[in-house]
Order: sequence, then structure tokens, then C-alpha cells
Amino acid sequence: MVTTNTLLQMFVSDELRGRVMSIYTLSFIGTARSAASLSALSASIFNPRFAVYFCAIFLARLRILLLTKLKLIASAQEETEAAGA
Repeated sequence: MVTTNTLLQMFVSDELRGRVMSIYTLSFIGTARSAASLSALSASIFNPRFAVYFCAIFLARLRILLLTKLKLIASAQEETEAAGA
């Protein structure tokens, strides 16, 4: 958590830092409760093993999505830095 927060503040331009941090904080705090509730609900309806498998598969798919978009994010960052210099 600390590393993500630090990296966000390092790589986001000064004009957008407040906006990016507010969205990050809102999404981080807001999704934790929803995810916990959904995983508890699925564990009570099906079984705990299903809930763990479902969450693991969901997170693996998100990881793949992020890794595919990483080059796009890096190129956008380089364009932003080049425009500011």
C-alpha cells in the first residue's frame, strides 16, 4: 500500500496529484468493503473454497489486464514528461 501510494505521488504531475490521489483513495477504501461483502456472500451461498477460487481467478484476470496496459501507461507518462520539459 505504501509503495503504491509513493509511486503514484512520484509519477503524477503536480497539477493532477490531488485528483489522482482522491480517486485512488476512494477506489481503494470503497472497494475493500464491497469485495469483502461479496466474498462473504459467495462463501455463505456456495462454500469458502469457491469464494477463494473465484477471488483468485478474478485477481489473476485483473493482473493480466494491467500487464497488457502497462506499456500504454508508460508511453503516456513519457509523453506527459516530454510535453512538460
